[in-house]
Amino acid sequence: LKDGVWSSSWHQPRTSTRFHETGTDFHFETTARYEISAEEPVTTRCKVDHLLAFDRPDGTIEVRSVAAVTAHRDGRSANCSLTVTFAGQLIATFEREFSG
Repeated sequence: LKDGVWSSSWHQPRTSTRFHETGTDFHFETTARYEISAEEPVTTRCKVDHLLAFDRPDGTIEVRSVAAVTAHRDGRSANCSLTVTFAGQLIATFEREFSG
């Protein structure tokens, strides 16, 4: 218990696979955190951050997704995002919020 919140988290460290034929490396990494409010135990939160990366001879492609979900006495909400970059330049981004 810290600052009125029980929490648990896990991390899948960056894992890589090398494809020698194409000179390409594939990487992925995931982090997740779960929280429950001590004052309001029906309030829970979960956040997951996932990264996929492809290192190619001409640059690196990264795809990052983040999902944050909250459930509470009066409903639930979710915030999601997806970001794609190539060689450090933003290619596409998508964000969505849901509630109910």
